[in-house]
Amino acid sequence: MDLSSPTVRCVYSRLVPTGELTPHPQNPNRHSETQVSMLADLIRSVGWRFPIVVSKRSGFIIAGHARLLAAQRLGLETVPVDFQEFATESEEMIQLLADNKIPELAHRDPETERALMERLLAENTSTAMMGYLPKEVYALMREAAVLGELAHQVIPAMELQPHEHYDYIVLVFRSDYDWMNALQALGIRDVNFSVLKDKKKIGIGRVIDGTRVLSRLLPAQGDSQPRPVGNDQHAPDHPAADAGVHGPGTAVV
Repeated sequence: MDLSSPTVRCVYSRLVPTGELTPHPQNPNRHSETQVSMLADLIRSVGWRFPIVVSKRSGFIIAGHARLLAAQRLGLETVPVDFQEFATESEEMIQLLADNKIPELAHRDPETERALMERLLAENTSTAMMGYLPKEVYALMREAAVLGELAHQVIPAMELQPHEHYDYIVLVFRSDYDWMNALQALGIRDVNFSVLKDKKKIGIGRVIDGTRVLSRLLPAQGDSQPRPVGNDQHAPDHPAADAGVHGPGTAVV
């Protein structure tokens, strides 16, 4: 393939000089240097698979602004253009937005994506022209190893049974320091932190008896010290006393 003139493999109306094309003035998309470089590599490698779409009505580009920038990056003099009919300005706006927004709603299956990536990496294919940064490739391939490690980890048992109704509060800890302090303050032990290799971590939560938390944080009336919480994996046979609402030692139902 002539690298200066990628093969056109898509349907188009005619080849148009890049200088004659006008980007849509209301195009909301901003294309980074990284994106344009990746797309330029893709076009140079596999040729033109999609044309630039131009409205016959306004003469503006409706789809393919990044492809035009990539062509200019490659120094191409002409690009394939598909001239299409649009009845109104609203139709142009709809297509302009939908062309980029609808693909964002797709969800990639990670196992299938990883299998494809493994195959292409085995063929020494550049991942950049597929839109993957090195860190994204690493994260994708590392995920399989992470899942394998998690399969062998023992997650601490929960005190409360799933699929039952409980009122609850969710606390989010954004640092290991706060997380460790919370474990100590609440008397939670035997927690597997799921610390993985290469500084990668997966957050892991705990479901514990709220009454026991209150017994730790709010001493019952007449008690000078909070009652001990005990081992998190072994809930007490009887709920701890309520924090003063029903009186000391009264079981909460």
